[in-house]
Amino acid sequence: MNEAAAAGSLCRAEAEGQKHGSGSDQYLRGSAQRTFATMAADPLTAAVSERICKHMNEDHAEAVVAYARHYGGMTGARAARLLRVDALAMELDVEGQTLRVAFDHALTDSEDAHRTLVAMLRALPS
Repeated sequence: MNEAAAAGSLCRAEAEGQKHGSGSDQYLRGSAQRTFATMAADPLTAAVSERICKHMNEDHAEAVVAYARHYGGMTGARAARLLRVDALAMELDVEGQTLRVAFDHALTDSEDAHRTLVAMLRALPS
């Protein structure tokens, strides 16, 4: 999946989540955990960061690699995992190397994190 498709996939997940109801909805496709895209705005705690990372790594791995390549300058990256998200940056493991990618503003909550991660994907060159 290319970077633009990854952004579209993340946006489709958000739209599907909105059709299905409130932030307390379960993970799309019936999983027992709430998806990052459908959760209500929560403070950006360690637990929320873990939930975001799990979702991104499992469902949007191509997007995580795209963040490393474009925003982290790791143009040759073939694999990356999102380790944590805090108000100022995301931290990635890129083939064994830790990389911190700063956001353009301080995130306020989980919804802001979602909007920002999607906007970062949409801003990538085609």
